[in-house]
Amino acid sequence: MPRLVWLVRRVVATTLLAAVAFAVSSVPAGAAGESAATCTLNITLTLRPGLTLLPTSGSIVSETPGSLNCIGLIDGNLVIGPGRFAVRGDYSGSIAAGTTTGKASYSIPTTAGVAGGTVNYNVIWVGIAGFITVEDPVYGNGVGPFAFLPRGLSPVTSIQWLSQQITFGSGAPTSVR
Repeated sequence: MPRLVWLVRRVVATTLLAAVAFAVSSVPAGAAGESAATCTLNITLTLRPGLTLLPTSGSIVSETPGSLNCIGLIDGNLVIGPGRFAVRGDYSGSIAAGTTTGKASYSIPTTAGVAGGTVNYNVIWVGIAGFITVEDPVYGNGVGPFAFLPRGLSPVTSIQWLSQQITFGSGAPTSVR
């Protein structure tokens, strides 16, 4: 029986070692300048004058930065904690559908320090769901779906924006550093 216990322990240890080796080898090497991060975003945005059933246009801004949680690499460095994201732009549309464009600033802690900057963004939405495209000239472009929760009734002057999978590094940087 002791030989069987030894054998089972040996098989379990070898299997665990193989699993750890596979997991480590699955992480991208992290060449300088490479960004491959998937992020979630949670931010409250203020719209002025606000969304109604009829099309309107106005400004959209985050009064306070939102949380940006990423897993992966930014500029070849491992992300090590939550970051921040702030938005300032313009919107056009209604509660049913619309667009927004503007600038977003962000900061993400990495093993080499805080990565961050200001990016251009474009958003389209239908109902409470949409798609964001981020043009980042330094760390690579980002794309992903999102949902938002309106706060209040018409006009909707505040929304809680939730993006569950913005993938950065999905395209080459839009210009050279």
